[in-house]
Amino acid sequence: MAEIEFTAEVIEWRGPAPFYFLTVPAREAERLHALAPTLTYGWGMLPVTARIGEAEWTTSLWPKDGSYVLPLKLKARTAARLTLGDLATVTLVTAGGPDTPVDRDALIALVARVLGEEAETEAQEESWLAEFARAVPHPRAIDLVLYPEVEVGEGATAERIVDVALSYRG
Repeated sequence: MAEIEFTAEVIEWRGPAPFYFLTVPAREAERLHALAPTLTYGWGMLPVTARIGEAEWTTSLWPKDGSYVLPLKLKARTAARLTLGDLATVTLVTAGGPDTPVDRDALIALVARVLGEEAETEAQEESWLAEFARAVPHPRAIDLVLYPEVEVGEGATAERIVDVALSYRG
């Protein structure tokens, strides 16, 4: 579970009916991209609980232009008194919680992306490492990925790094 807060302008998309959204800023979108392998249920959609003031609702972030957009339900817009062009501060809580089992395969994929140097920016890699560290009990989880030879051994695989991180018992 991750909690992400940002402020964005209410925008409108006109389709068969008008829909209102907030666009997730680049920095927060990078963090969500790092979480995506463990969250998405397909098509890049990320389930979240969103909160603006007292208004809270469950929805999914939609991928758009390398970022995500948050649909603003009428009930939430009304409760928060939001109209087109307003700035709104929203808190997103990703699906799952402390009792949600860790998705080992998703963590392996995340570590493999770091080991394979797939991050497009340093910030993206840092975000991936931070998400890995939050998901496992090992106090030096980031070091396991960056310096695996110290605790995991030479030639450590993403699978072995994840297993060591998950098996830590303080």
